[in-house]
Amino acid sequence: MRPLLEFRNKLHESSLPENKTEYRNYKRRTGKVTFARGAIDDDSSTATKHVPGPYWLSYRKEWLKTLLEIERKIRDAGRDIELIGRDELQVIRQQWLKDPNEPDWVDSLPRIYASVYPEDQIEWIKNDAGAFTAPDAEILNLLEHEKGVPAVLIMKLIDTELSFSGLSRRKGILDELQKLLDRDWGGLEEALERHSHPRNSDTYKVAFESLKAEIDGLLK
Repeated sequence: MRPLLEFRNKLHESSLPENKTEYRNYKRRTGKVTFARGAIDDDSSTATKHVPGPYWLSYRKEWLKTLLEIERKIRDAGRDIELIGRDELQVIRQQWLKDPNEPDWVDSLPRIYASVYPEDQIEWIKNDAGAFTAPDAEILNLLEHEKGVPAVLIMKLIDTELSFSGLSRRKGILDELQKLLDRDWGGLEEALERHSHPRNSDTYKVAFESLKAEIDGLLK
């Protein structure tokens, strides 16, 4: 049972407060950097503190593969055991594909499973997360490098636009775009700086207001 013990120790290490910036995303699942006052991490201070979000996708992939490898070893030893349900894998895959902060562009989970169980053919649920693939990611990452706009933001904006296409009434699309732009798309340092100076203008919000005014003018 040593592999299980090592796996548990890894998870414990990742849960320690001093390691949270390494293992956990600085954004919550809402896409925003969150702050709270009061007792956090057994600290009774009333100072405002940053509250980290979910684990980085890279660690989630690593730990899932480790868990499956441990399960495989136990099974090969003659014990019929399932450490993670196959129905749970289906749900995890969809969550990774639709992750608001780190969408899994390359649909990693089926590949991870196949690397451990190459003989086991699972009928995966159809990928309904959108039309974005690894080649799309390359293009969006190139645009991010050239234009300075986060690739995930571009993807979310396009995905929102597509979700409204074909509707007879597109009322509400600007509200949805505003919600996207209200998220923290920069790095942690930028978010901390903005939190320290809340009156500072936000680049994306300014751009949105300009776009909204232009669209409103066209609709009149």
